[in-house]
Amino acid sequence: MAQLVHTNLRHFSPGRLQVGILTAMRILVENGTYELRNVGDIAMLQVCVTRLREHFPAADIYVLSKRAERLARYVPGTIQVDPALRDAWLPSLVPQYAPSLVAGSLGRPSYEQEVQLEDPFNAAARIAFEVERTWQSGSEAREFIDLLGSMDLVVACGGGYLTDDFQEHACAVLQMMGAAAGLGRRFALFGQGIGPVHSLKLLSLLRLVLPQSEVLALREGTDSVAVCR
Repeated sequence: MAQLVHTNLRHFSPGRLQVGILTAMRILVENGTYELRNVGDIAMLQVCVTRLREHFPAADIYVLSKRAERLARYVPGTIQVDPALRDAWLPSLVPQYAPSLVAGSLGRPSYEQEVQLEDPFNAAARIAFEVERTWQSGSEAREFIDLLGSMDLVVACGGGYLTDDFQEHACAVLQMMGAAAGLGRRFALFGQGIGPVHSLKLLSLLRLVLPQSEVLALREGTDSVAVCR
């Protein structure tokens, strides 16, 4: 059974004021497959966009995808964003762990063991620093930061990639969400299957980023809930 872990959701305006003019809401959607070849991932993306349009019918919806022609076929009316733009920016986030951290069985930390991180606000500040440094540098990566900062909402639709088996992708998504929060943007995760997670880097990012989400909704109520706790 799907489970809502938490929500910080507040009222969303259907538009925003810019110099006295009401402009359309802008939403960026992260999905589980940029090639749009997996039928299940495509279906979850279609459902996500359909429901976003029900709530925000005038919104401009951007989707991270490598295949503009497939995106136009499966989710018409959306705007493609090449994930290479995000990948050009991704910061190197290396959390600092206490030397006393003791590995669990088979050399892996158990969920009950505490990973000693810096204060979460300081960790978030590291991501914010990378955002500011990129923006000031005028580099190619600034294009993505400008795009992310222009969004009203960033959404991760259904997926099972927040796990060790897809660590690279999972960390990229979480760092993007952390950057969105640092820019004052709201973000939400729907239909997520989380875990198993033993990677300290991924675990630390989950602990940093997930509590900041407006909505965290899981697609099952057993294993994913244990990870979130």
